[in-house]
Amino acid sequence: MNTRNAHHQQQNLNIGIVGGSIAGCTAAIELTRAGHKVTIFERSPHALKDRGAGMAAPLDTINTLVERDLIDADMPHFLINEIPHIGLSAADEPYGRVAWRVPVTLMPFNWGDLYRNLRGRVPDKIYHHGRQVTSVSNAPGQKATISFAGGHSEEFDLVICADGYRSIGRQAVCPEVAMDYRGYVLWRCVLKENELPTIAPVENNIARLSYKEGHAVFYLVPGANGACEPGERWLNCAMYVRVPQAELRQFLTGANGHQSFGSIAPGNMRPDQEEELKALARRYLPTYFADALEKSSYHFAQAIFMIDVSSYLNGRICLIGDAGAVAPPYTASGVFKGMNNAIDLAGALGCPDCVDEALAGWNETQTATGKRMVALGRRLEQALIWNIPDFSQMSAQEMQAWWANAAKMPEDIFASAEQ
Repeated sequence: MNTRNAHHQQQNLNIGIVGGSIAGCTAAIELTRAGHKVTIFERSPHALKDRGAGMAAPLDTINTLVERDLIDADMPHFLINEIPHIGLSAADEPYGRVAWRVPVTLMPFNWGDLYRNLRGRVPDKIYHHGRQVTSVSNAPGQKATISFAGGHSEEFDLVICADGYRSIGRQAVCPEVAMDYRGYVLWRCVLKENELPTIAPVENNIARLSYKEGHAVFYLVPGANGACEPGERWLNCAMYVRVPQAELRQFLTGANGHQSFGSIAPGNMRPDQEEELKALARRYLPTYFADALEKSSYHFAQAIFMIDVSSYLNGRICLIGDAGAVAPPYTASGVFKGMNNAIDLAGALGCPDCVDEALAGWNETQTATGKRMVALGRRLEQALIWNIPDFSQMSAQEMQAWWANAAKMPEDIFASAEQ
């Protein structure tokens, strides 16, 4: 009787988490509540700054996070109810021609508000700033080791790598996997709502615009300090721009002269680069949207990569968030991919099976999901970047048929993802 009870009793683990952003904090919250001992190692010596202006999620997703007490019910937000698809048309200046309106229910919010909600639920005593991880490795006795700059190392029952798309942990789990730059970047910036002549084209919607090199999206998000009042919100602007591999290093060289690997930090874009992008917007976008980009501030950019991993697990090292599979933002995976990885992991470790069996089952599910996401990213990339149609020349029926085909996942992709 005692033996049987011991067998079914949950094993409380000593867990180290590499990376203290959205995915890392979610994992820490869920696993701590499940009774595990958790320690987060974040390389930044200071509190993380806002990494982007805004994002949007389905209402059901937000409600689930509230129900799990990962975020507050009053986290600053409002609702979006449609996605108009717009093309440049001289006859429809300055707003462009709306070819198709897709009804949706989405909630826009700021990355910073989401992070602060999560970070506030992580005890300070388990969150360690300024800890630069140099490697992770499996160790004897079903353990894993985190090594730090300076030569120190610590051993854990499980190491979770939530260290982003340039993950050190991925090198330990899938050393054969390379980052695949896709030939374009995402240029982003914000504009205060009170600087717009009208908000009619972006009120309660996400405007998606086509041009021959890709697409752009514009939508309102909460402003500074979570302000949701009219006039205080921000217009979130994002435009995909083709940048050949040979030109990427120059593009990513910031105003400070530093050449970043994959992004330009907010406020560090070179003035000449900013002007070049604004000229591109004036050439391709209706005047209203080009003017918004002209007036906007807080410019930044990220190179778009895809990463298809063969596994989320190696021994006692696992990957979550962008440390695992990575797909472009238009797949709508975003930060919630990492949060779901973490929630599922905590659930798997709460079962009475042994830890390794639980991890194996979790890995199978996460790997299949990641492969589906990357496959969808490749399909949508053709529709939204390389072969995007001119929305201004299409009827609503043509647009609907185009999107149904673009977003459809071939059966062979699903089959291969499940193998």
